[in-house]
Amino acid sequence: MDDRNLDELDGALIKSILEAPGRTAKDVIEPFLCHLGRQALRDRLVALEKRQLIALDRSQNARTILVRPTRKAKRLMEKSQKSRGGELHGLE
Repeated sequence: MDDRNLDELDGALIKSILEAPGRTAKDVIEPFLCHLGRQALRDRLVALEKRQLIALDRSQNARTILVRPTRKAKRLMEKSQKSRGGELHGLE
């Protein structure tokens, strides 16, 4: 599992997911394509899922993946907003 600290892009992805849970992965990554390629952003979502910060729901159909935040992501974002500068740090 990836144990690196979350970077600014990870935080922005989580924030986007928290603001509009249940969107498709395609819709979530679309605004971030100026930063990274489509596959790299999908990989970021999978890494966030492995860290239990988001859930990727693949059950609707094979081509649609819905993204929703977990409680862990909500707690992390609340904690980061209270910390100095709102930076995201590791979870442990």
